[in-house]
Amino acid sequence: MILTVITTINGLTKAIEKFLQYPKTQNMIVIGDKGSKNINETRKGLQYYSFEQQLSLKELKSSMMPERHYSRKNIGYLLAIKKGANIIYETDDDNIPHSEDFLDDLSKGYVIDIRSENNVVFNCYKLFTDQFIWPRGFPLSEINSDVDYKINKEKLIGASIIQGLADSDPDVDAIFRLSRKYTPINFSRKDHSFLLPSQCYCPFNSQNTLWKKEAFALLYLPVTVSFRFTDILRSFVAKRCLDQFNLYLAFANATVYQERNQHDLFKDFQDEIECYINTPAVIQCLIDTVFHQSDSLTDCLLKIYSNLVLAKLVKEDELLHLNNWITDFNFVSNSNEV
Repeated sequence: MILTVITTINGLTKAIEKFLQYPKTQNMIVIGDKGSKNINETRKGLQYYSFEQQLSLKELKSSMMPERHYSRKNIGYLLAIKKGANIIYETDDDNIPHSEDFLDDLSKGYVIDIRSENNVVFNCYKLFTDQFIWPRGFPLSEINSDVDYKINKEKLIGASIIQGLADSDPDVDAIFRLSRKYTPINFSRKDHSFLLPSQCYCPFNSQNTLWKKEAFALLYLPVTVSFRFTDILRSFVAKRCLDQFNLYLAFANATVYQERNQHDLFKDFQDEIECYINTPAVIQCLIDTVFHQSDSLTDCLLKIYSNLVLAKLVKEDELLHLNNWITDFNFVSNSNEV
């Protein structure tokens, strides 16, 4: 079963309406926040949880996550797992699918292995456009790097996490937006995905992303970093853990377009400063983290975030929230609703 998880402060948006029209995404959990425009009407497949309803979920320790923070989406993931999802599709309330079969487009075709040579990071946007563009969270010191890579068309591997791109107003950082006049960006349509090799990183977001069951433990969004950094930090952590278990991250064609909610770009810039400054240190911390063969995915998460705390890249309270997530994850994984 596929369950869609969305956060909104805007009520029933055009994007949510569209997802509710499509059979594969109409089983939807929508997470509000304090001050959100609540969705009060009953719609087939829609399960809306207001801020107050989230606080009433006493069986979930994660229900007490900070208000007005994107990490409240963690509650949606846990509810989806409890309801028996084997695939979680996550998006935001301003991403609109191109067509009814967009999830098939996101999943179909072969995954092609990218073999970047002697590089820790690779800008996957380059695979879909010749325009000068980079994803939010990509290390700024590397945006002009000309990386040699090979596509191994003989190696076809499935991915556990698939990041679909977004046309029109894709996920880039505030520096990109502040430094040029807005023009729509449309990525090339490709019927296959590109898979990152082990020990190679590219940030992925939470706006058009498919998670398979084996990667559900990695959905955890960190709490003690900014709104604009949380899904980016998660993406790097998830990639390190995937590598440990020989699981894979893929980037797929743009199956949605974004009609971006109103943003204060300078506020975005301020919220992204720790992302600009800390991303290289995060990657180095991940490289330096040592796992054991007996470690589970949650063991790996604890080791990584403990090291991030020691490096002062997240706050000590992060471990409290992560332990709550692990407790909740174990609980919902063993008590699926039918």
